[in-house]
Amino acid sequence: MDGSTSSETTEEAAAEGTCVDSCLRRRVLLGVAATGAMASAGCLGGGEDGDTTDDPEETDAPEETEMPANGEQTTAGNGMETTTDSGGQTYDIEYVVQEATVGVGSTETLLDAGLDEGLEMPYQCEVGVCGECAATVDGDGTELVEHDGAEAIDEAQMADGYVLPCVAEPRAEFSLTTGKADEI
Repeated sequence: MDGSTSSETTEEAAAEGTCVDSCLRRRVLLGVAATGAMASAGCLGGGEDGDTTDDPEETDAPEETEMPANGEQTTAGNGMETTTDSGGQTYDIEYVVQEATVGVGSTETLLDAGLDEGLEMPYQCEVGVCGECAATVDGDGTELVEHDGAEAIDEAQMADGYVLPCVAEPRAEFSLTTGKADEI
């Protein structure tokens, strides 16, 4: 065994150790970032009164899928709703900045419909608390969309035409101008 083999083995071990440290550091940072994003979006913690629990039996785990009589399929129990509306109305929404018109179902958010069509739209939390997806409509936002949890804007802003596409479902046809987060 010559000195070069021992030296190469030591260098390989050092390089491998650096890779392991770097990979581990990335995983830890990714985990911390994901937890922070979920916490700021309101996805961690307890109920409305702020209580938290460590009891696994008291978690908000998704329940079984229910099938209501009207044909809508809803996943209940986790605060999030995935709906397939078999008989709902579809509205043509003009996405002005993206230069596209998309048919959006009455139970689909404006953000989801745009992303499903491959449109580039600003968003972050997807639950209405950050305001990153803020947009304007050509009319009274309280009449044109139904918001489900729009905490980043108030009723007066909605009446002035501001909406949060991540939690807004259409109630009529209109034009949507995205990129308005700096205005709210």
